[in-house]
Amino acid sequence: MAASKNVGQALEWVRAVFGVTWDAWYDEAFAVPPGAEGVRFLPYVTGERAPVFDPRAAGAWTGLRSDHGRGHLLRAALEGVAFALGGCLDALAARGVCVDEVLLAGGGSTDPRWRQLLADVTGARLLEAPAVDASARGAALLAGLATGQLAMPQPAIRGAVLAAPGSDQQAYAAMADAHGDLYRRLRQRRRGDPR
Repeated sequence: MAASKNVGQALEWVRAVFGVTWDAWYDEAFAVPPGAEGVRFLPYVTGERAPVFDPRAAGAWTGLRSDHGRGHLLRAALEGVAFALGGCLDALAARGVCVDEVLLAGGGSTDPRWRQLLADVTGARLLEAPAVDASARGAALLAGLATGQLAMPQPAIRGAVLAAPGSDQQAYAAMADAHGDLYRRLRQRRRGDPR
């Protein structure tokens, strides 16, 4: 399982801290180029279970300069969450589970610019989930399977393709290692590791 604690929760925290609406957030963030001109965000504001499996993990913005504005911080927050999701897919791939399609549901998946960023960072095609309450339905399905109350269902009908990896995929691929390295370096400092 690769369930991140800090996707919607981290983004909602950022939104509340800046007092910005989702529409304003997307407009400001996507006025900034990919990579947020060097600003990075670690979304681990409540510890994390995937992809870093560290209950003491903490969030951070790094790379700030005086010529950066709120839009850079907002863009970096979206990218940081996307990199964390990409890390979850990488963790699955390391265990032999290749994910090349992801179902999206909920309000955070409605802006096409955000969907494209997710597709570019994760390298996965994003499909529309057939139900708005996909998380609750998925949890109920897993419980039914685990208790033997349900048999394995037939594959669900997939919705429309919302986004596919595009022209920014290569640039984000080059940034992914730096994102993971940032977490590792901050963890070492927190633990007093001089490396």
